[in-house]
Amino acid sequence: MNTPGSAAAERPPEETEEQRLLESQLYTAGNATENTDVLARGIPDGRSRQNGSSGDGGGANLWRAPAAAFWNSGVAVALGSCVCFATAGALVKSPPIQGHIPVFEIVVVRALVSTIVTSLSCRAGGVPVFGRTAPQALLIARGVIGGTAMTVSYEALVRLPLADSTVVFYTCPVLTALLAWLLLGERFTWLMAAGCGASLAGVVLVAQPPWLLGSAGVEWSHERLLGMVFGFAGAALAAGAYICIRLIGKREHPLTVAMYFHCFAFLSSVFPLAVGYPEPAVLPSPVQLALLLGIACGSFGGNLLVNRAFQLEPAAKASALNFSQVIIAYLLGSVLFHDPITALGLAGTALIACGVIVVNLEKLLAVAASKGGSSSGSSGSQPLTEQPEGPPPAAWWHRLLPKSDEEPPPLKAKRSDLEAELGRLPGPAERQHHYQPLGR
Repeated sequence: MNTPGSAAAERPPEETEEQRLLESQLYTAGNATENTDVLARGIPDGRSRQNGSSGDGGGANLWRAPAAAFWNSGVAVALGSCVCFATAGALVKSPPIQGHIPVFEIVVVRALVSTIVTSLSCRAGGVPVFGRTAPQALLIARGVIGGTAMTVSYEALVRLPLADSTVVFYTCPVLTALLAWLLLGERFTWLMAAGCGASLAGVVLVAQPPWLLGSAGVEWSHERLLGMVFGFAGAALAAGAYICIRLIGKREHPLTVAMYFHCFAFLSSVFPLAVGYPEPAVLPSPVQLALLLGIACGSFGGNLLVNRAFQLEPAAKASALNFSQVIIAYLLGSVLFHDPITALGLAGTALIACGVIVVNLEKLLAVAASKGGSSSGSSGSQPLTEQPEGPPPAAWWHRLLPKSDEEPPPLKAKRSDLEAELGRLPGPAERQHHYQPLGR
């Protein structure tokens, strides 16, 4: 029988500000949110088995140690996600796909593969597919906004050089920080504002519009204009999807949130494709089908690895490593598609990279400051940054709500409700019959 002291010891601690910041960094990192724990159960940690102690034979251990070392290295998985995403983008621009397979068909194949893998992962992990606690409106909004973001980002990819479309989409973390300040009332400092300004200036340099640079920029066309509009819209929509994930928080499993994203991406693409808008569906050849599956697997693997990277590394370091996808995109675009590399494009890329790192670095400094403030109470040492006094600022729409002069009384449960709830609990005999103690 548990004593009150033991029950208090087993009660989980309340979520601290540091944990909320880390959770925000993890959710805002990148697109996607497949569960790395369920999908990677087959990868050991490299310490559970010694050579010769397994019954699988020596051949099976040849890949286990490298796989465990890769999976447990934040730098390795971050670079691996960059390779996956850049390769998927290069496959979208490959001659058998670009101009022959509609964008909606690419999205349908990717979403279908991701939906199947995610549903199997939910089944393996015992996760409810469509959730239980979070509001359906938030889950649906995450799916609709995220699915639209993926579609318009592919529209930008088929109209722009590989590196340009990748760079423009990487303004998403900056836009996420800006939306979190406007909609959620999260902290936004002058340093973060400078990072946002640097990233937006970098987008202008990458776009190289003729009204700003004249003949010094790249050749401007209607397709390039549409590509830039689609690319920036995709980044803004992805930022909105991450805000939805932040609002959902821990109320739903990441696999459940990912399921809504994949399902709505599939539904929002299959209906226009079925009616032939803007292009009818095409029966792919074996080569095209293999490339479509490669795009789906590369995108899914990239999401899996980037989530793992943000679990292992601080957000600022993971964001800096994740930006190496732009370098890979420049190399692939130059070698495979002969895309030109301009000085203005490189300068804009550098500005966007600095802006992303500055925005994430500010949040990382806030986490370090909270650590220093909590651990140095008796030593008298000062935190890295000045801690704000009072409660955090409320979201702007809270000011529109009706105010009350009196605080609402605290909620109290009725004694009859508690007795009724206790009456539904199993008794000692039933607990002994239904619940067997776990062996050590």
